Amino acid sequence: KVLTAKRERLSREKIVRVATELMDERGYHGMNLEDVAKRLDVTRPALYYYYSRKEQLLLAIHNNAQSHLVEAAFEISEKKLGPLETLYSLIHSHATIATNHSQIVAVMFEEEHNLDPNEREKIRKVRTGYNQRVIDVFQQAQELGYLIDDFDPKLAVFLVLGACNWIARWYKPGKWKPEDVANSAAHIVLRGLLTEEGVLALSEIRIAES
Repeated sequence: KVLTAKRERLSREKIVRVATELMDERGYHGMNLEDVAKRLDVTRPALYYYYSRKEQLLLAIHNNAQSHLVEAAFEISEKKLGPLETLYSLIHSHATIATNHSQIVAVMFEEEHNLDPNEREKIRKVRTGYNQRVIDVFQQAQELGYLIDDFDPKLAVFLVLGACNWIARWYKPGKWKPEDVANSAAHIVLRGLLTEEGVLALSEIRIAES
């Protein structure tokens, strides 16, 4: 009965959240399932009902992080915005996720090499598809004259998303709200890529936001 009661208090979401905290604090090899069970105040059998191996938790964290990014990108595409506003929105959402889910994003990039090779390949395919979506939108905005055509779209997008991902390592709640960080990130990283026409279009997006 005690085991059943503790299982009822558990959920996959709660387990993954605690595992994420521990991996962020100690690294993948510095924590184990016993640590997760202790922090949740449950027995290992109760935890095993959901996850029996640490590798399963790492995969769940990766799937969680990528689902946030992919779902946000899908929602943006459904709005049928112009290329520049779509690009701005994708960068903004990426920065928002890196801020609101900083531990998940940090663990995803720092511990990916510990995934099973087959699972790692699946994760990378999803990420490649996501990156390509951003690259395609960048190229569209570039072709319309909003972005300087000297920049290689793939290189530019990798630099932009890399800057957004790094937010997960330094951001701490307090001085800056997640929305403020996302707004600043989207405008700062785009500013150096814009043509005069792009600057004007971006300023109109900012006016529409306020």
